[in-house]
Amino acid sequence: MTDKKLSIGDKLGYAIGAFGDTVPLNIFNFYFLFFLTDIAGISPVKGGMISSVAVLWNAVCDPFVGFLSDKSCSRYGRRRSFMMKTIVPYGICMFLIFSDMPLPGSLKFLYFMVAAMGYWTCYTCYVIPFFALGGELTDDFEERTSIRAWGSAVGYALMIIALAVPPMIVDFVEKNLGGSSSHGWGTVGAVFSILIVAGMIVCVWRTKGKDTINTNQTEKFSFKNMISSYFQVMKLRPVRFLGITVLLWAMTSAAASGGAVYMLANNFNVTASQQSMFFVCIGGFSVLWAPVINGLGKKIDKKYVYCLSMIFSGAALCIFGIAGVKSYEIAILMAAFFTFGNTSFYTIYFSLMYDLNELDEYVNGEGRIGAVVGLLDLVQKCGTAISMQILGVFLQMGGYGIAGREAEACDTIIAANTLLPGAIGLAAGLFAVFYPVTKKRHEALKEALKLKKNGEKYSEEGFEKLLHR
Repeated sequence: MTDKKLSIGDKLGYAIGAFGDTVPLNIFNFYFLFFLTDIAGISPVKGGMISSVAVLWNAVCDPFVGFLSDKSCSRYGRRRSFMMKTIVPYGICMFLIFSDMPLPGSLKFLYFMVAAMGYWTCYTCYVIPFFALGGELTDDFEERTSIRAWGSAVGYALMIIALAVPPMIVDFVEKNLGGSSSHGWGTVGAVFSILIVAGMIVCVWRTKGKDTINTNQTEKFSFKNMISSYFQVMKLRPVRFLGITVLLWAMTSAAASGGAVYMLANNFNVTASQQSMFFVCIGGFSVLWAPVINGLGKKIDKKYVYCLSMIFSGAALCIFGIAGVKSYEIAILMAAFFTFGNTSFYTIYFSLMYDLNELDEYVNGEGRIGAVVGLLDLVQKCGTAISMQILGVFLQMGGYGIAGREAEACDTIIAANTLLPGAIGLAAGLFAVFYPVTKKRHEALKEALKLKKNGEKYSEEGFEKLLHR
């Protein structure tokens, strides 16, 4: 790892890996629960259970994959080796989760549970090493933000495809091929399976030679060592602060994402093209916000951009919830305010996470970016799982799918898109204010770490707040 500037080709080559992250994540978060309830015929509570259990399973896998990728001795690199092995099964699982098999109720529930768990297992085995690889391309404070800005820009462009194209495919299959909605969603799974496999292959190829080769060939996997490793990481004060903000914003994002399709279909009765346009707008807003956030991160400390943007978007959602979202156009305006905080989170969170690698090395004698990524991704998935289950219960209690309670259900859907995520998002931003890592403290830490590794005299002056337990 070096602090040198990376070329545009290096950054773009890495960013293309978002095919295996942004596309599967957004398709699942925005459409899977809707697919289960409105296409596969599963109740909202059971659909929420499938989604939340699968995501929690993913959270359980995260620490194992993070630890194993840290210790991997593969000649292909400790990160890329995991990414390569995941490509084919990942594509298969993408197809399976949107395939409505003609099964009886209990077997259909089990089928989707297993398929979703397989999907998220593949997601973890690709994404944890992918994120860790981004933190090892450089240790420069601003370059890490730039890498994530490139990743976010590519990711949000892909997000437009992931969110806008599925309704178009379903509509095309129904109107032009005479198929059912179920056939349309099966086609969505097949198309995106091909897309993510192609994107991941390009990323693995473009990052060849940039991965770290672990030379410690004698170290074997030990469950005890893994648990010890994660406890050491959790003892780091900034990790705990960042983890709480990640948990809360993951809940915010999952609620706003999962509720959007219900709002469009039930409150505004939009056409397939209007639904696609709404998601094009979300992706477009995200692409527009990304360079703004990157620029702000260079002018003021990225920590402040991180916390203030979440406060702004959380407050905006609450205001829209109180004022009411009475039209499709107002929903688009609300999306513009929400995506500022959401784009900021996914742009800055990862670079904040990467900066913890040096702190781990200073305190514990070893930089374990895989363990840091695995731990915080576990926290993020827990937040997503909690929010998905809450959303399913929220919809069913609010009368969704129950004859005679349509008006009540519409009010519940608006609250699920505004007040619920808004309040949680505000809490995330307010807690982030107290996150202790700043650029000045990180630079002081890096200098002390350099002196410590060289056996020279060093001081902890300037980054004491990072060490308080």
